[in-house]
Order: sequence, then C-alpha cells, then structure tokens
Amino acid sequence: MKETKVSAKSRLVLRNATLKDIPDILNLSNKIYKGLEEYQYDVLRGQISNYQEGCFVILLDGKLVA
Repeated sequence: MKETKVSAKSRLVLRNATLKDIPDILNLSNKIYKGLEEYQYDVLRGQISNYQEGCFVILLDGKLVA
C-alpha cells in the first residue's frame, strides 16, 4: 500500500457520504479489494440513500482515503 505523507498542515475530515462520493468510493474499493467482485454503483447508492447517517467517508486534504 502506498504511504501517504501527512504534514502539520494536513486536514483530515470525517463526514457522511453523499451520492457525489460514489465514484471515489468505487475507485478506492477496487484498489483495496483487487480480485474480488467489484462493488456496484446501485448498491452504494442504495446504502447511502437509505442509511445516510451510517455511511461515512474520510478525506485527507480533500481526497477520499477511507
């Protein structure tokens, strides 16, 4: 896994996921779970739409990292 450098000025944000996050979530998921069945857009859309308070993303300097 590629190491991410964090500086004293880095900004970490935890927030609820939105539908706009889906492409980045899919991209990250495909990198992490290579060789496994890919997460589907519609599944993520349903999870975020139906369980919005329970779906989170973490951004480091504006980039989705978790």
